[in-house]
Amino acid sequence: MKGQRTEWQSTSAQEHKGTRTQVRAAEQRWLVARFLQSPATIHYSLFSHLSSLSSIRYSLPAFHFSLSTIYLFLISYFLFLASFLYGASWPMFRNNIQRSGGIQEVATPASSPQGWFFELQGGLIGSPVVKDDIVYFGARDGSAWSLDALSGEVIWQYSTSGFADSTPAIWQDRLYIVSRDGKIYCFKRKYLTGEDGLPLWSFDTQSTAASSPLVVDGKVIVLSGPKLDGRPEGYLYIIDALTGILIKKEQLSMFSYGSAAFENNRIYFALNDGTIACYDIVQNKFVWSEKLLSSMNYSALALAGGVLYCYSGDMDRKLYAMNSQSGFVVWVSSQLSRVATDNTSVSVHDNRVLVNIYPSDVWEVSWGVVRSSQSVLCFNLSGGLLWRKDFFVEGSPKDSYGVASSPGVIGDIAYVGTNSGNLFALSMSSGAVLAQYGFNSPVVCSPAISNGWLYFGTVDGKFYGIKSDKILSIKAPDAGDVVINYTPVTVVSSKFENEGYVLEYSANETNWAIVSSGTIVSGTTTMFDWNTAALMDGTYTIKQTLINKQENFAANKIIIDNSPLPPTALTALISQENRVTLGWMKSLDDGGGNNDVVSYEIYKSTTADIFQDFITVSRGTVEYIDTITNESTYYYRIMAVDKRSKSLPSGAISIYAGSSGLQSSISATVTPEAGGTVRLESGGKVAEVVFYAGSVDETVTATISVPLEYDKTVPPDARGTNLVYEIKLSKKVELKKPADIKIKYTDADIAGLSKEKLRLYWYDEEKKKWLMVDSSNPVPQAHVVEAKLWRFGLFRIMEFSPSFDDILKDEHVYTFPSPARGEQVNFKFLIYTPAVLKISVYSIAGEIIWESNEYDFKQKDIGKVQVIPWSIRNIATGMYLYKFEARSGDRIKRALKKMAIIH
Repeated sequence: MKGQRTEWQSTSAQEHKGTRTQVRAAEQRWLVARFLQSPATIHYSLFSHLSSLSSIRYSLPAFHFSLSTIYLFLISYFLFLASFLYGASWPMFRNNIQRSGGIQEVATPASSPQGWFFELQGGLIGSPVVKDDIVYFGARDGSAWSLDALSGEVIWQYSTSGFADSTPAIWQDRLYIVSRDGKIYCFKRKYLTGEDGLPLWSFDTQSTAASSPLVVDGKVIVLSGPKLDGRPEGYLYIIDALTGILIKKEQLSMFSYGSAAFENNRIYFALNDGTIACYDIVQNKFVWSEKLLSSMNYSALALAGGVLYCYSGDMDRKLYAMNSQSGFVVWVSSQLSRVATDNTSVSVHDNRVLVNIYPSDVWEVSWGVVRSSQSVLCFNLSGGLLWRKDFFVEGSPKDSYGVASSPGVIGDIAYVGTNSGNLFALSMSSGAVLAQYGFNSPVVCSPAISNGWLYFGTVDGKFYGIKSDKILSIKAPDAGDVVINYTPVTVVSSKFENEGYVLEYSANETNWAIVSSGTIVSGTTTMFDWNTAALMDGTYTIKQTLINKQENFAANKIIIDNSPLPPTALTALISQENRVTLGWMKSLDDGGGNNDVVSYEIYKSTTADIFQDFITVSRGTVEYIDTITNESTYYYRIMAVDKRSKSLPSGAISIYAGSSGLQSSISATVTPEAGGTVRLESGGKVAEVVFYAGSVDETVTATISVPLEYDKTVPPDARGTNLVYEIKLSKKVELKKPADIKIKYTDADIAGLSKEKLRLYWYDEEKKKWLMVDSSNPVPQAHVVEAKLWRFGLFRIMEFSPSFDDILKDEHVYTFPSPARGEQVNFKFLIYTPAVLKISVYSIAGEIIWESNEYDFKQKDIGKVQVIPWSIRNIATGMYLYKFEARSGDRIKRALKKMAIIH
């Protein structure tokens, strides 16, 4: 289905497409800032070609430190920051992790709606989210939807097995949504042409969940509804946002349909029995809980200034303000309705608290038509009522949906939907109606607002995008964006003709520094360059104010996390014949300054201008001993690394290392009668291959050498070392028995890696990639990795470091042969974390046929193909089910599959 243009005034999507003081005294940071002030022509030519890129790491894999280095480094910075070219978003339910429900833009409502609508096969209860001019939402057709926010064109859609009443959440390049089928789904926000659009992962709560996800610090936080079998159990789930792996599961006294708010490492949420709870995710414990008379149902709590705000509907019908640290009630309103009400989230914006209540009264007229009222109330932060606006609704509260539209605030305007099918724009100052848009169905979702556009749905299954009349918004950097050294600033305006403006930033919203000033031309997108490299890391507000209309301003809160300053005074000394001792002075941001250095990367090369290989050492380190394997001149550089970026490289140092006593190749004879051993020992490292008698049919020469060149890429689930050997036979022979290989390493060779996770990898020349040798066996106490070899070529020690953190994957569980024939079938699988595993086989009728022993797989077993045999000599031909059950701590992973046996 396509987004439909209505009779409303059509608006060109192209019109809205955008491109995308506290100063540190340290002279070095000032020099970095000056270094990054490159010509504007570079900025604009790059951005005009690269605005479609989503994210590119700013550090190139190879560093050229000549005059061209400066330009490469600048380009790499700009490539990284091209990911911030989109702007003012509404990324989660109520816009932010505090669930405040407001955004600071200027957007005057149009007298009549203009924009587009999209029609679905199910109603909309949940609210949308917006990012990068794309709007996402769930609906009661069971689907998660992605639409072009300016045209309504469908981008992608995915069907779940239940109502998608949850408001999605956006984090980085991912989208999270909860379905009433009990699952939390994680999607890419943008799928490439030809991609299948399937979820990246899903997590099953086995409940009728409707909570809107909260995503903070790489964690998805969701509350569960009642269990699918009806049990009123509830849980708090904390899940890894990248992998979908459960981090923490906390049992609650009751289920919840509500959505959590977050501040200062604490989660705030309401349960269906009226309990308001505060949970600390660092200490993993409940801090306090208070019980009100009524539940919040689908609502979220709102946080502002250390106070928690919520409306307790149903029988209580009061607005509460509670101290977020203790749970004590600061103030509570009188009853705001004469009858039981639906629930709603409050909005806290610009020192005002706004709540929409349905119904606020019910009565009947003489001819029997039931009528009710719906009321919007505005309070100050002390609980004083500033104004109240009542609307009449024809119909009974029995026609409600358990939740009323929560106000969405933009600047001084609040948008709120009613059960009468209207959407009102109200003045936050007076409650006056500024605009009224009529629809054919109740509006119970909370509107989302982005760059002057309003997004919402109705319960009859229509989704709307409505454009405001006058617009002023900061499109980039977006609220919550992380800026590293530099950012383009993009401002969208409409119908502010020749207005003077000033663009400023502040760390405390008291002292402001100017970024730019000038005149706005209506209908344009204005760009500025803002170099932040000289600023201390922290949270800043960037604000654009119209000089003649001081009350009209747009603002975003952003995070500046500049690259650390580089280490200095790098030195290199030959400490032994084959060892180089490196020393340096720490970065000024290691233990001082921004104090956010997490590690150092030491780059090594035998050429003066290209540095590719590096090892990582921890923060605070000022010395490292490197082992040399070949006679050469070696060059070194060091970079400081923080959570998000790297420093400029230190100055380079070079040193000549001789090769006395070092070997790079050795050969030995292997005979059919006695086998043979070839052993290469050099610089404390040993590589040995043992051939047993009868392993070859003719005499051959075996050679071990240290290759000068090899493929330095590593698999996605591995971390490489420089321990690489090439093993060759003088003739192509077929081994009758496997050869044993042992490679001995030093602690310096595997710095930063786990000895238990070390594996041997073989380079497949045909596929051009490194593959794990399944017989790999680490022997940490001997500093050895050993394996059995049937083939030869390049071998390299690497650490198996999977990005997938579950116990096992369904697709890696299979049987061989398939179908099973003869006397034995083998169950093959991969284990990704130490676990105890058991296999059960069932008939199609569900009768148990066979159970294996319990197998305890250790750290040394992960990542390798495992085989468990089953004798099928006396098993009848037919179809069977087999179940894998793996336990790791309190986690359980099950895989259920079919197999066929044919005799």
